[in-house]
Amino acid sequence: MSGQTVQQTGQSQHGLRAIFARLRRAPLAMIGLIVVFLLVLTAVFADFIAPFGYADQDLMAAFEPPSAAHWFGTDEFGRDIFSRIIYGSRISLQVGFIAVGIAVFAGGFLGAIAGYYGGKSDNFIMRAMD
Repeated sequence: MSGQTVQQTGQSQHGLRAIFARLRRAPLAMIGLIVVFLLVLTAVFADFIAPFGYADQDLMAAFEPPSAAHWFGTDEFGRDIFSRIIYGSRISLQVGFIAVGIAVFAGGFLGAIAGYYGGKSDNFIMRAMD
């Protein structure tokens, strides 16, 4: 065995600190993280942020253009479009998380089968995924 030793020159970062250190060096990634964080906050607090309910109708206010009362205007039933977009973000995030969950489960299951059995089953699964 050699008598050489390795000296540590600095402290390594672990966990969230390492992630944020890498994000600070990539400003576009940080902007993306902020956008996703704001979208999640909007979806979680939609009941408090939206000025109107998602199904509130006012037929007298149908097809109104954007104004101080209705930031994005109203649709044919007088529903506030801004409120509907905020509530829609909640549904979009739920669909996205469910889709990712299904993909992770199915991919993990098929990957485990392909890795365990190998050979023809591995080739079949990989070609089916391609």
